[in-house]
Amino acid sequence: MKKLKKILLLLSVFVLISLNCNSITSYAATGKPTGKISDVKGKNHNFNSATKIPVKKYVQGRVENNSYSNSDYYKYKSTEKGYVQFNISRIKKNYRHLSLYVYDSNNRLLWEDSLIDNVTTTFKLNFKKGTTYYLKVETRGYANTYADKYDEYLIWAVETKSPYMEVEKNDNFVKASALALNKNNSGIIMDGSDEDYFQFKAPENGTYRFTFSYTTGESIGYGWNMYFYNQDGDELKKKESVMTRTTFSKKMKKGETAYIIITNSNYTYNVPIWGELYTIKVTKK
Repeated sequence: MKKLKKILLLLSVFVLISLNCNSITSYAATGKPTGKISDVKGKNHNFNSATKIPVKKYVQGRVENNSYSNSDYYKYKSTEKGYVQFNISRIKKNYRHLSLYVYDSNNRLLWEDSLIDNVTTTFKLNFKKGTTYYLKVETRGYANTYADKYDEYLIWAVETKSPYMEVEKNDNFVKASALALNKNNSGIIMDGSDEDYFQFKAPENGTYRFTFSYTTGESIGYGWNMYFYNQDGDELKKKESVMTRTTFSKKMKKGETAYIIITNSNYTYNVPIWGELYTIKVTKK
């Protein structure tokens, strides 16, 4: 009997471990949370009362009436350096549309979609560890019934760790993000005015290759501009409307600094690249 109990105990432990491993694998493979909290009765109608979105969990919310005073607010604090995407999925649809707005910690609008029918995902938003984002959910249009003037939805965040991600706002030479040698340094253009500055300090004498690449395969409009500067701020080279890949090379002395600037292409409307992840890799020839 004791032997049988021991076998049953071992089997129970094995099953629990298997279930836990499966849930972890599921999250890693799908980017979907493994738990849920309810906030359908929440009074989170402004930035100060915003409901916290936990890591790796859905929040089920309810937004009532088509008025700004009944908007639902959420906040999310990043746990790693990298980028995040927010998702919302409607589960009870009584209004024509939902709207989702994403703000930074200074309440500056970063992203919006005012015509959500079913599910939507924001573009990639880069951050350093501890960055706070705010989200606002509203209904749009008229309710289908007089009695049920509300929508219910699930909202969640998916973080992707990226230790060599640029940190906003690196928009000048002084604030330039450092490029690590032989690493996939990454960046994201957030909007039409965003410019990403990078710097590389040569660890030894030699010729270094700077390679910009974009491999996601999404439609990106007119692409990016890439500018190459020396440590005195003189422009050495430039490539405009880069769609997938380009490379600069420079012979450098130990301690010498070079700069890379990534911007929107010179076209006035180039929304498709906003939120798209690109990489810059520095290698020694």
